[in-house]
Amino acid sequence: MLHHNPTIPDSSEPVAVAPTVDESSIDETLELVVDSLVDSLTDEELEAESGLNREVSDLELRPLTKLAPLTQTAYDHCADLIVGDAVQMMRDAGATGPEITYPVGSFYTIVIPFILSELKIAFSLPQHALVGPIWNYIDSLFAFMLTTAMFAQASENARPNAEIMKGILNLLGGIQLTTLTTLGFFIGGAAAMSGLGFAAAGAAGFIISMDETVRSYRRMTDMAYWMKDSKAQLLKWEEQVTQLEKDLEQLKALHKTISLSDAKKLEWSTWVINRKKERLDTLVEDIKELKLDIRVREKVIVLSLNQETGVESRVTQDQLLTDEEQIRENRIQKDCKVQFELNRKESTVLFLAFAGMLLMCFPPTEIVGIACVAIASAYFLKKNAPKIAAGVKSIVKSIFRFFCCPSEKEEKPSAVEKDLVVLRSPSMSMA
Repeated sequence: MLHHNPTIPDSSEPVAVAPTVDESSIDETLELVVDSLVDSLTDEELEAESGLNREVSDLELRPLTKLAPLTQTAYDHCADLIVGDAVQMMRDAGATGPEITYPVGSFYTIVIPFILSELKIAFSLPQHALVGPIWNYIDSLFAFMLTTAMFAQASENARPNAEIMKGILNLLGGIQLTTLTTLGFFIGGAAAMSGLGFAAAGAAGFIISMDETVRSYRRMTDMAYWMKDSKAQLLKWEEQVTQLEKDLEQLKALHKTISLSDAKKLEWSTWVINRKKERLDTLVEDIKELKLDIRVREKVIVLSLNQETGVESRVTQDQLLTDEEQIRENRIQKDCKVQFELNRKESTVLFLAFAGMLLMCFPPTEIVGIACVAIASAYFLKKNAPKIAAGVKSIVKSIFRFFCCPSEKEEKPSAVEKDLVVLRSPSMSMA
């Protein structure tokens, strides 16, 4: 509701009878008043008036068919946001999915059967021969999802060419995994071909991970490379900020043309504006921090050159690091080291996962391969345990609600819906 309510006269005072006015002139006057009020709204008031809380995400799941009342421009912006969310979900699933399926598939098809055979236990897991190929098909699907996301987000990356090359390598890994697994069914060696295909796909994943490991190592040890890489990231972020500012300017202009009584248009228009503004605020803050980091590192480079050339005595007080800048420099070094250690650990585990599957294909090295597979599986389980627990909890909760609370068809209205009820009230919209 608007906060610019007109003063209501006291009922005890005489009120003059208004003359008859043409309805069209009244409509035009109301439109002018609404436009002037909307023009005076700040971003915070705009968000409050439209009844949207940034913390509420249920609007993001509404179908695109709800967008029909908006103009084509607003529709395009809204569709871009939804597609962007979908691409990010594909990237997350493509990266995390294989790490979750690896422990399950490896233990079911490799570790447990090996232990049973060593203990001379005459027992075989149900459908054991089909689990391996199915596992490969699932992982190839994850590979295609990750590749699609890499290609879609390459333009947003500070190293677009490297991102595209990694996407191509990941695509090839998924193609050969599907091809070799399918070929195994025709030549009668599905299990063996599945193992070779998975090993090759693991090699592709290891090579991709090594790119990030090498990059993080160079950022940690080479100051010049750190500057070059950081400035490339800064330039990419600034380009995105410029585009977001243009989008917001256009969207706010469209928002002012929407009638305050049209809750659906306001709902979607404000959602788009809020999402864009959140992204803009995040980028602006990231740019601010990165510029401070670059400025500190430029000072460090100058001081290092002065030390090497023996002209330290010519260094002015302004060229020395302040206490705050020294703390920032220490934090940068620590972040670079932590990132490198993380990437190195990931690459090591991916190498074990690849080597383990490859060694399992040859009987003389089978025991070594099983050890590698077990280590990699344990790491992936520990890394993704919170995600797995959250997913299981969500599924159990949904099943419980479906079977135990079927009568709860209507949930309590959210804060968004309560505000929209106010917006839908013509009397309150005009107040």
